[in-house]
Amino acid sequence: MINFEVRDQASDRPVSTRKIGVLVVENKSDSSDSVNSDEGFRDVESADFIILGGERDKGPVINQVEGILNEKTQMNMRGTLVGRYSLTREDDTAFTVLGAKLLDEKMVNVEVGDFVRITLEEGKQKTSGGNEMKLFRVQVKE
Repeated sequence: MINFEVRDQASDRPVSTRKIGVLVVENKSDSSDSVNSDEGFRDVESADFIILGGERDKGPVINQVEGILNEKTQMNMRGTLVGRYSLTREDDTAFTVLGAKLLDEKMVNVEVGDFVRITLEEGKQKTSGGNEMKLFRVQVKE
């Protein structure tokens, strides 16, 4: 056990003390050990992350994506919840699209499992506060 102490920065007085258990793991290099074997496992790659109209790693600007909607979640971005949409292309590659206010409003009407096309439209819409919002066209394959 290790004693872990949190101290107040101004007074340097202890605020709390906790005991932490330490786990020691022995590293076995025996390749016959099933924990170290890759047999029966496949590597999982992270999905591409796409911001429509934006550049990713100085790559091309992407204005349209399409695929099967696998999941709709939200994430906190600068204090605001925005949509996060996981899709799979026809060639089985996965990617994620980050939402925006107008896109999120349209994606409410798209169901998981739908084949969807999202297109960034030309122009922007101004809010009452003077901010500009990207315009999106969302289509579902029938």
